[in-house]
Amino acid sequence: MLKFDIIEPKEGNHKSKYIKKIEHHMIFLKEDSIDVSELKNVNYILVEELLEGREAEFIGSVLLLKKELYKIQEDVRELVGALPLQGFVWECSFSYFSKNRDQETKTSVISAQEFYWGLYNKLVEFGKRKEIGFIIMKLLPETYLSSKEWGEWPYVVELKPENSPDKLFHGILPLTGSQYEAYKRSWKI
Repeated sequence: MLKFDIIEPKEGNHKSKYIKKIEHHMIFLKEDSIDVSELKNVNYILVEELLEGREAEFIGSVLLLKKELYKIQEDVRELVGALPLQGFVWECSFSYFSKNRDQETKTSVISAQEFYWGLYNKLVEFGKRKEIGFIIMKLLPETYLSSKEWGEWPYVVELKPENSPDKLFHGILPLTGSQYEAYKRSWKI
């Protein structure tokens, strides 16, 4: 069973062992892509696997940053140009998963689907807390592919890695509205 927790900056201390692990894996980010001043306002979604009779095991996280619109990549600014904004956006600019969820066995397919469904639901919950209707996703190509294949995430707009100057995936993930509602209905079991 998987457990997803939203950790806001003021709550970060009780999960500091996980946050240090996450920050260790932030290597793929260019030094200039996250301003040091932004790190004090980082929100995380931590993912743990609850194991029967054992301590929960940390298996991943996403990092969520509130960014001023002018600070996001120009190509992405153009993608969100038509959306009603208040001078800032929320960006999921880092993800780390310690377990490979892409091996194709019946059990692992179900696990991967549950993982991405749970993560998307937690992003939606985060959106409700922050009163936002979408998040800009900035992902490694393999994470993007997994979110599409296993999670079937309904990106509104996509800038694929091969078309992106930084070779990362950029997209807009809706947290409300008709596309989110259709996605939610498709996962009813």
